Amino acid sequence: MRSHLRVLLCSILAIGFHLTTQAQVAQLISLEQMRQDLAKINKSIDETEAKVKDVRDARFLPDLYFALAEFLVEKARYMYAIKIAENKGTPM
Repeated sequence: MRSHLRVLLCSILAIGFHLTTQAQVAQLISLEQMRQDLAKINKSIDETEAKVKDVRDARFLPDLYFALAEFLVEKARYMYAIKIAENKGTPM
């Protein structure tokens, strides 16, 4: 029972640390830099979607879909950080 509690506590701390570091990174990167990074991510998403359509070998499709999912998650994080930076002082 104690080991389960210890694992749960470590998981909660890790999640809190991850959220804190994301917020700190968002504060360190300028708004313009975030927009440039978002444009790069959008380009990567477009290229990955094109590869998914063109690939004929089914063995590569799971990897492409996984990469696409990672790009979409990163895009969502950047869009959220940009909105936070644009609307400072607004409660979220």
